[in-house]
Amino acid sequence: MQALVVEDEQDVRSFVKRSIEHKYIVSEAKEGEEALNLLKNNNAIKMILVDWNMPGMNGHNFVKAVRANKIYDNIPILMMTSEKGMDTVVQALNAGANEYLMKPFTTETLLKKISMLKVT
Repeated sequence: MQALVVEDEQDVRSFVKRSIEHKYIVSEAKEGEEALNLLKNNNAIKMILVDWNMPGMNGHNFVKAVRANKIYDNIPILMMTSEKGMDTVVQALNAGANEYLMKPFTTETLLKKISMLKVT
């Protein structure tokens, strides 16, 4: 199964990749536009983990762009961010994210959130 990790910080991308690569083939993108291109060219992606704050297209706009295309309706999205405000959580979920994870997080917490996504 394939996962797409969209995160501008290399160390966070690497951490997430190491945390899930036992179960997923991981594609990586540094920002939203790059991630949309990867998604268009890879119909095997079954899960997206995306950061909120990124240069270029941020995570919020990326999620809205993904959800605007019906072909991606079944791909669960986990929003990862250091934003602590409840309004950010609400915006992410309203945009189409399925779950929300606050940074910093552990591998255990990440895997627990992913299990909640019910990736198929």
